[in-house]
Amino acid sequence: MYSKGSAFVIVLVALALIGGAVVLNPSPEGGTQLAAIFSWWNSKTATTRTTVEKQTADTRVLADIERELGLAEKTGGISPTAYGALDIKLKALESKGVNAKKARAMLAKLKVGGKKSPAEDGGAPFTKGGIKSSAEGKASSVAQSQFAAVKREIEDAEKKGGRFGEEHSARVLRDLASFETGGYDRSEIERLRQIVYRLSPHIVDKARAEEEARKAAKRASAPSVAPTQDEGCVEAPPVLVADITDVSKIQKITAPGTASSEGPKGHSFIWTGGARVPIYAPVAGIFDSGSYSKDHAESKAQYLLFFRVKEACGFQFKFDHIDEPVSAIRAELPSTPKIADSRGTPSTKQLEFAAGELIGYTSGNAPSGNWDFGLYNMNKQGALSAHGCYASHCNSVCWPDFFSVKKRDMYRRLLEGPELVCSPSAQQSETAGTVGSGQSPKPVTKTENNSEPPLLLKSIGVDLGYFDAATGRAGDFVFTRNPLQFNVLLTEFGFTIPANQSATRMDKRNPQPTFELPMGTKVRSLVDGIVVEVPRLYSGDYSIMVAPSSNSNWRYETEHVANPLVKVGDRVTAGEVIAEVSPHSSVNNSGYGLVEIGILNGGGNTPEHLCPFAYLDPSIKDDIQKKLRAFYKSWEEYRGDNTLHNEAAQPVPGCLSLEPIKG
Repeated sequence: MYSKGSAFVIVLVALALIGGAVVLNPSPEGGTQLAAIFSWWNSKTATTRTTVEKQTADTRVLADIERELGLAEKTGGISPTAYGALDIKLKALESKGVNAKKARAMLAKLKVGGKKSPAEDGGAPFTKGGIKSSAEGKASSVAQSQFAAVKREIEDAEKKGGRFGEEHSARVLRDLASFETGGYDRSEIERLRQIVYRLSPHIVDKARAEEEARKAAKRASAPSVAPTQDEGCVEAPPVLVADITDVSKIQKITAPGTASSEGPKGHSFIWTGGARVPIYAPVAGIFDSGSYSKDHAESKAQYLLFFRVKEACGFQFKFDHIDEPVSAIRAELPSTPKIADSRGTPSTKQLEFAAGELIGYTSGNAPSGNWDFGLYNMNKQGALSAHGCYASHCNSVCWPDFFSVKKRDMYRRLLEGPELVCSPSAQQSETAGTVGSGQSPKPVTKTENNSEPPLLLKSIGVDLGYFDAATGRAGDFVFTRNPLQFNVLLTEFGFTIPANQSATRMDKRNPQPTFELPMGTKVRSLVDGIVVEVPRLYSGDYSIMVAPSSNSNWRYETEHVANPLVKVGDRVTAGEVIAEVSPHSSVNNSGYGLVEIGILNGGGNTPEHLCPFAYLDPSIKDDIQKKLRAFYKSWEEYRGDNTLHNEAAQPVPGCLSLEPIKG
């Protein structure tokens, strides 16, 4: 039926189809025909392979979805977040023509947060109202089952010492957020959330990196320590001859050396009560650099200005928190303020100002109503270099000493606060060094002792009472037999935190007594004073710092608190409610929050902590010490372990050491 030649071609094609590849040396007559056949085959094979690979990937995704739905069906339901994610995945598969009817049917049968799925409700989108409030006592067993599953997942990871990756932690945190909006116990949600944070190194690292970046940006804002030397300047200290403002408007002046988290400040605070006052050059100077910025989006934008002293090589003076510089200065600086970035812009012009010439106007920093002035000898380090200073703050000098005697005495009468650079005493003129020498006179009187706290505690921040077996309480403290970190409700000053439970991964002495208390417990001010700082901490909660005055080196701290009721500048009295305990401790102590109390002596990057129980006011000292001893005894009897509080090692109840602790 076929010729021999045709039969030969058929055999070759068959071999190609069976073997997948045949190497031929066909005759000239059949070459084109065979090449076309093999080209078609190779193309068809490649297309088929790609299609199969895509189908295999989609099939795997679909299988994963069906497995997840099967698991949700066994546990009784699915969270709103998980429902939305699966719905998106199914839509993506369906758009590719994948048959997802089985998965759709499984998804439609599931309960979402205690209600029918959107498919069962006629396709209506899921809303927050779709979860019944547990506060009303109506949370369904389905929703409770889902919550229990997430809780078990988190707690199992903690017990096994596991870690959450970025996608894993993001998914779990989304689930917790959905439960929170659904009316579940917020304190329990927060406890679980804190565990996730602790087991998610990327979250902790990000928070620390942001904090370090903030500090680095602030340090970078300091001017160069090698300012431009002007032609004709002399190697001698300047003499300040003109007032820096209308002195009748000055209420007081804070001496250089005020403590901060970056180290002591080299400038003074000039307190003018928020009044609009003029700013004058105290000596002939040349505008060097400046910035126009605001601390955050809602704060007031102000100017930071640096000037070189014209006739004294290496000296410069600074004004900060200036509202209205003269137009010549404004023209040299950006017209739009930067946010949290005070890095300076060098002047492009030689702007000279004579002594007493107007530089601008200001009403000071809000809400304090003060502004900054400082004088710096950039040729050498100053007194603050021994106290953990940074950048040009280390070159600060006692600027009142550079005025003539009459003006110097006037400024000294207004001076108060830190004694690191110059004394606030007004009775120094007769013992002062030569005007302009840069040598601070020796103090005659002292307004604040740098080794003893100026205030004694009239409150320990919470209510400590005698244990009542009927209520299970000792004041604010609620006794429990549940597991607790270190098995105590009160951790003393100086207690050694073992390396495996320390954030530094090294043994660490506890620098502040720590109280474990039920969530919602009120926290009270330790002393009478003024609120000077309310920083938000890495843990998402707050610290409240109270001081005797706004320029004191001392801080009385209640750390790790929630819902602060006070702000910077508020005056508080001892025992006044200022916040609630923080949920930060709930990671280790279920249902309990914590607060730490401390006395800090500033003056450097690393302040010293003193044991608060060693500085109790006589009005509460005997009472607190008796209650502490009774508390130790009751707690050890309650837990059946008489080794929990080592009273014999405490020179003062609550203090395992009286030595200051850096940190």
